[in-house]
Amino acid sequence: MDSAPPSPVLLNSTKNRIEYIDLLKAFTMFCVLWYHAIGGLNDAGSDINGGRYFLADPLHIFFVTFHMPLFFMISGFFFTSSLNSSFKEVLRKRFTYLIIPHITWSLLIALANWGMTFLGWKMMFYKPFTVQSQLQALIMPNPSTDLWFFKDLFLTTIIVFASCKLFKKRYMAFIVSMLFVLLVDAFGIVGKVQRFMMPIFWTGILLKAYYPLFSKHLNKILIISGISFFACLHFFDYTYIIYLMDFPTLINFQQSFAEGKIVFDFTNIGISIFRLLTGIAGSIFFFALFQRFWKKNAVTSFLGRCGQLTVGIYGIQSILLQRVIANVLDFSNGNKWIYWSIITPGAALFSFFASVLIVKLIQRNKPLTFILFGSSLVVERGLVRQAVASKRTARVTA
Repeated sequence: MDSAPPSPVLLNSTKNRIEYIDLLKAFTMFCVLWYHAIGGLNDAGSDINGGRYFLADPLHIFFVTFHMPLFFMISGFFFTSSLNSSFKEVLRKRFTYLIIPHITWSLLIALANWGMTFLGWKMMFYKPFTVQSQLQALIMPNPSTDLWFFKDLFLTTIIVFASCKLFKKRYMAFIVSMLFVLLVDAFGIVGKVQRFMMPIFWTGILLKAYYPLFSKHLNKILIISGISFFACLHFFDYTYIIYLMDFPTLINFQQSFAEGKIVFDFTNIGISIFRLLTGIAGSIFFFALFQRFWKKNAVTSFLGRCGQLTVGIYGIQSILLQRVIANVLDFSNGNKWIYWSIITPGAALFSFFASVLIVKLIQRNKPLTFILFGSSLVVERGLVRQAVASKRTARVTA
């Protein structure tokens, strides 16, 4: 029988953070940057998916199976604390933390795209600047657009919150929220990303509800999820990824109205379930891995603090790495092993720490912090000041 691991160590009681999860977020964000580097620093031509040759890269496939699902699972893990708030309060907070940074960075990206089009720079798989393409990227939750994570996490959170408020039983809330995204297209605003990511978000909620049991059997879960994930990875084809393989609603309403009867659409349902199971297994594996082997030291503490800045890193890298560095570096004809092991992780590391530095500099200005990263960073800085003030007061009292 597994021995129960030590309880997660909090960064401090005021901020109430679980340090290994902050470190996990830093790792996951680095995987996002490495994944983007693989697709951006090699301009060699290929007819795979209209030039997106890098999608068949084994390392790219490895990252794409778990990196964004893991972020959704972590978000679900911390979601239950929101259920004590009103719908208005949750809407305000989520809009502040997710949509305001999304709008700001979308405008900055549109400006960068205009500049790249004007200068004749390569656009990777991004479309040249047009007003229509930038409006689509701003509004529609298409996973092939920049910053789709902000929009889709916002929508997922609101749908799940509304379901939980309507139904006290969690299983009913799960069923209703899943039926909504599986059956409703809502003019493309609720799309295939919700149908893929919402079960993973619910996995995070379930993980939080049974966290003591998860911790008690951590070693077994780590082994089982690891074997499951790498077994799925062995059979995972690049055409299965969410960017390429559509996941339509289960009922084709247009055809149903035309024929006067319900017409089901199970297109890609088997692959969609397999993709979902792969994402869940990978997310649980890395979550358990970091909980099991996390140790507090200067390096993990520093990286954990970086993991608290993922909103800023995500926005900055969309310009720094995906546009600037992608045009400065071109490794089209280089050795693929050097590309995998040195060039792309090096570019990702540079972008990661450069983004952290830029975030820290911007944090000195509260208005900029608010519009670029949401108010969460401002709140965290305020909590730190409160903690320091409390310690000083305690010392004076003593």
